[in-house]
Amino acid sequence: MKVLIKKAVFDREWQSRYGMMFAHNIFYEVDGKLNEAQYNSKFKDQNKFIAGEEAEAEVTAQQWKDPVTKEEVSGFIIRPERTRVVERSEQLLEDIKKAVTDIKNAVCK
Repeated sequence: MKVLIKKAVFDREWQSRYGMMFAHNIFYEVDGKLNEAQYNSKFKDQNKFIAGEEAEAEVTAQQWKDPVTKEEVSGFIIRPERTRVVERSEQLLEDIKKAVTDIKNAVCK
C-alpha cells in the first residue's frame, strides 16, 4: 500500500541474534488518517521511511516479546513493500543485459 510518511523517530536499540537492531516509530498517513507502526532496521539512521516522502509499505498487526523489557507487546509493524524491490531488481538485470550486449557489439566491430 502507498503511505505518506509524516515522521520517523528512533526509539531504541537492542542486541539480536542478527546483530545490533534499531527500532523506529514510523508515523504515516493513509486516506487522510494518521497511523503509527514500528520499523526495525540494522541501521540507526534508517533510510526506508523518510518524512515527507511516499513509500510502498506492508503493515501487519503482530505480537512479539519486547527484546528489552521481555514483556509481550502487540502493535503494528511496517516494512518496505517487497514487490517494489523485485521490480527494481528485474529492471537492473535488464539494464545489465543491455549494457553487456552493447559492450559485445562494440568490441566485435
